[in-house]
Amino acid sequence: MKYSSVLACWLKEEGYTTCFFVAGGAIMHLLDGFREVFKCIPVVHEHSAGVCVEHYNECRKTNGKAFALVTTGPGLTNIVTAIAGCYVEHRELLVIAGQVKSSDLLVYPQRQRGVQEIDGKNLVRTITVKSECLTKPINKNDFVSLVRRASLPHPGPIMIEVCLDVQGMDVDEEKLSQNIENNFAKPAENFDEKFKCLREMLKSSRRPLILFGG
Repeated sequence: MKYSSVLACWLKEEGYTTCFFVAGGAIMHLLDGFREVFKCIPVVHEHSAGVCVEHYNECRKTNGKAFALVTTGPGLTNIVTAIAGCYVEHRELLVIAGQVKSSDLLVYPQRQRGVQEIDGKNLVRTITVKSECLTKPINKNDFVSLVRRASLPHPGPIMIEVCLDVQGMDVDEEKLSQNIENNFAKPAENFDEKFKCLREMLKSSRRPLILFGG
């Protein structure tokens, strides 16, 4: 199977059903694989794709989850505002982005080498739960672990760049799925004890001062 089709299968297993996207050459293999599996909805701007995903995931009931698909360069920079918003608000957002061929990736101090190349991984590093650039195929365990970090234990954006040559690689899906752990992500924290402690503090205080918000 083409690696892009394998990624589509893994995302489907994780409950994703819908893709908001703006097409581009650097995601041609991803789009080709995703359109067979997901309901792909084109939008006119990448920022709209991010906002649509945020709204869809907040309002969904049984419709599955959505993610955004954007190309490299301006495709990624256009969705940065939506990423930042979801990071601040602790909203779930998965962004799959294209990237130039792994052989074309820039080397410092180059500013650009591949067509429309931007180092997206580091660009959004401080406003994502995790950002990664796949320069070679990774196995199911590693990929799903990345994806699940968007929702557990603290929601936020995950950005995964996939190099163009990696998207189109022929891979053995069975080998990539071997030795998969069932517990991909850490469970959410148990707040019962923390709230119990807080209640006791409030009960025992004489003049409590509570500051809400910033």
